[in-house]
Amino acid sequence: MKQKLLRLFLVLCSFSLFAQEATLNVKGLENSYRITLSDDSKGTVTALITDAANKGNPYQLFFPKDTSVYHSMQMILANLENSSGELLLEIPGTDLVLKMESKDVPYETLFTLLDQETFVKIIRRRSVYIKEQTSFEDFIKSIKKDSVKPLIPDAEILRFERRENDSVVLNFNDTDIIRGDDENGYYGNLYQTIKDNGSDSTIIRLLIPEDHFKAALSFIPETSGVDRLSLLLNQFNGSDDFTFLQTVSLTDGSSLPFPYEVGIRPDTKERSYTLRWCDTRNDCTITQKMGFTASQPVFESVVKDFITHRLDPDGLSVSETDLALLYEKIRGHNENTMISASVKPFRDTIADLVQRLENAETRYSGQLKLNERVPIYNSIKYDISVRKFPWLSKNKRKTVSRKKLVKNRKDIFSPQYATVRFYNNKAKEIVVVGSLSDRPGEFVTINFNFSVFMRSMNDSWNYVPLAATGNNARGVYLDYNDLFQYYPYDSSFNYAIRNKEYTVKAGDTVKIEQRKLMDYFTAVIFSDFLGLNNTNANALLQAEGRVKVPLWLYNKGVTSFVHSIGADINATVYNGFDDTSRHIEIDDTRGTSASGAILNDTISRFDQIRYSNLNAGINLGLFNVELKGLSTDLSLLYGLRYYRTGLKHNFLAEGKDQSDVYQLNVLSHEVATNFEIRPEMNFGADLNIALNWLNEAGHDKEINIHYLKDDGKDNKLVLRLYLNLYSKLNPDQSNTGIYARLGGFYHPGSKSYHPQILVGYATNLSSFVNRFRKE
Repeated sequence: MKQKLLRLFLVLCSFSLFAQEATLNVKGLENSYRITLSDDSKGTVTALITDAANKGNPYQLFFPKDTSVYHSMQMILANLENSSGELLLEIPGTDLVLKMESKDVPYETLFTLLDQETFVKIIRRRSVYIKEQTSFEDFIKSIKKDSVKPLIPDAEILRFERRENDSVVLNFNDTDIIRGDDENGYYGNLYQTIKDNGSDSTIIRLLIPEDHFKAALSFIPETSGVDRLSLLLNQFNGSDDFTFLQTVSLTDGSSLPFPYEVGIRPDTKERSYTLRWCDTRNDCTITQKMGFTASQPVFESVVKDFITHRLDPDGLSVSETDLALLYEKIRGHNENTMISASVKPFRDTIADLVQRLENAETRYSGQLKLNERVPIYNSIKYDISVRKFPWLSKNKRKTVSRKKLVKNRKDIFSPQYATVRFYNNKAKEIVVVGSLSDRPGEFVTINFNFSVFMRSMNDSWNYVPLAATGNNARGVYLDYNDLFQYYPYDSSFNYAIRNKEYTVKAGDTVKIEQRKLMDYFTAVIFSDFLGLNNTNANALLQAEGRVKVPLWLYNKGVTSFVHSIGADINATVYNGFDDTSRHIEIDDTRGTSASGAILNDTISRFDQIRYSNLNAGINLGLFNVELKGLSTDLSLLYGLRYYRTGLKHNFLAEGKDQSDVYQLNVLSHEVATNFEIRPEMNFGADLNIALNWLNEAGHDKEINIHYLKDDGKDNKLVLRLYLNLYSKLNPDQSNTGIYARLGGFYHPGSKSYHPQILVGYATNLSSFVNRFRKE
C-alpha cells in the first residue's frame, strides 16, 4: 500500500512540474474535473484525470501522441467518472447537491439518499411562499376558501387546500397527508409521512426531474470546458494556431492578482493579429483584430478596454509597464512572422533548387590518362649580350644570364600513380609519384607554386620541378602535357570539371565528371542586422543570386588572362513595418500640387545607392595572379552595374497629404579587384573592392531630378567594399551553408558611408568553399 501511495505521489509531482492542464465541469453535476497531460520519450501521452470538487482516486489514461484531438477528447470524456469518489448531483432551483456513489443508482430510489435535513432545505428553498410571502402562516392565510395553492411552483401534486371548515390540508397526489396549522415541525413531519407512505418515487420526480438526472449522468461537459480541453490538446500537440507570448498579472484593486496567459495569432495576408487571454482555468477570450502597424497608444487603448469589460471579473486593470512590455513582444513577434512569410517562397525555391542540383544526372567532360613514359627537361644557364638601353641606337652592351629548359634525350620519368584535385575548373593540387631511369629512389612532383588548367594537359605551357631527397633531382622538370593526356569521353569534351579528387595509375584513364550548369550558381537569403532599425535605409530582408563561371582561357605559371565571367543580382524582399525610411523622400514645398506632376527637386546622388531596392551586375575577369601558398587569387575585373531606387514625392492635394512613388534607374561602369581566399578547409572568403561611376539611366515616369551640388553630393564616384565569408553547415553531406557579408558603400564626394552587416543561408557554396562532399 505504501509503495502504491509513493508511486502515486511521484506521478502527481511529475505532472505538476512538467505537464499542462485544463478544467471542465459536467452539466448537472457539481464535480469539477482537472485534466493534466504529459508525454514521454516513446511518444505516449498520459492523461491524469482528477476530481477537484470531490477528490477520489486520480485516473490515468494512456494513448499515442499522434492520436487526433477528437479521439483524445472522446477517450478523456468517457473516463471522467473513474476519478470521482462520489457524484454530486445538482438539485434544480437550489444550491444543494445529492451525493451518489455512482451513476448506476436507480432514479426511483433517489429519495432514499435524501436525509431529513436535506429534504427540509430543498422544500424551504423551493417553496412558493419564500418568494411571495414573509412567513408560512401568511402563505396559509393567503389561501382562499374552496381553493388550492401549490407548495412548489408548477407542482399541483403537492398542494394546500382550504376546506369548508377553513381547515388547511396538504394534499399529495390527491391524497390528504397532513394538516397545515403551523410551520413548526411541519417539513420534518412531511418528510417522514412521505417516506412512511412509500410515495418517495413520486416526490423525487417533483424535487429532481428525471430529465435533469439523466442529462447529468450522461456526462455532457459544459461548452467552455470542452473549449478548454480542445485548446489544451491542440497546444500539447503543437497544433494550436495561437503562440504564447507572456503571462500578465491583472488586478481588480485588491492585493489578489489575476494571472492571464496571452497568446497571439498573426495574419500575414491582412497584416493584422488577434490576442487570446486565458485564465488559470484555461477559459479564454479573444480580442478584436489589430493591425501590425497600430501605434502603441492605439494598442493600449484597445487592450485596456478589453481587459476592463471582457475579462472576468469585470473592472480588471493592467499596469502601464506590463502593457508596454506586451506591446514590444507583440511587435517583435509580428516582425518575425512577416520575415518568415516573406522568406518562405524563396526558401521553397531554394530547397527545390538544391534538390535539382543534387539529383541532376551525372555527365562526363572527358577522361584523363597518366602516361607511362614521360620525358624530362633540364634547366641550363646561358649568357646573351643585350643593349643596356634598347631604345637608343648607340649605347653600351651588357651580358645577361638566362635559363631555359632543354629536353633530356637519355633519361625518362616513369610515373607510378597521380592524385589530382580539381577545384573551380582547374587542377588545384597535382601529386605525381614515380622514378627516373638513370637514378635510384622515388621522385615526387607537386605543384606548389600554381594551379594547372586543363588546357595545359594538351599544350606545353607549364612545367613543374621534381623533388627527391638530396640534390639528385635538382634542375629536373616535367611538362604537364607530357604527364597527362585529356581525351574526349563518348564524344563529350570540355573543360568544365566538377570539384572532385581523382587517383589514376600509370597507363590508366579515369572518367572526369562534368560540372553541372547550376553548380556555378548560388542563391542566398540575407538578413541585414542594420535593417532592424527602421530609422535607416537598410532593407531587413534581401534575396541574392550569384553565378561565376571560370574560363581560364590563357594561363602561364601564376598568371592568367580572361579567367572568369560572373553576374549577381540583389533584391529587397522585405523592409519591415515602417517602409517610409526605405525611399528617397521629397516634400513638395511649393504649395498645392497634383498627383503625377513633373518633379523638379534635388537629391544626393549617394541616396540612389543607400535606398536602392535592386542591385545587379555583370563582370569579366581580365587578369588573375595566384598566391598559392596563401590559398589566394588576386583578380582584376571590369563590368557594368545597375541600381534601382525608390523615390517618394509627398505633396498636398485638395487639402490632404498625398504621395507618389517612382523608381529611379542608375547604370554604372565598375572596376573591381577581388581577393579570393580558398583554403582547403570548411571556410572561404572574398575581399572585393570596386569603383562605380554612376550615370542616370531614366525613370519609370516623367520626372526631372537634379542633384545637390554642395559638399560634393553630385559626385558620381562610389566605392564599394565587401568582405564575404562562407562556411558549409554539413560539408560532408551538402553544399548549403552560411554566407555572411560585412562592408558597404563609401561616397568620396559627400564623405558618407552606408554600412551593411548581412548574414544569410546559401544553397550552393561549392564555388566558395574548397571542401568536398563525401560520395
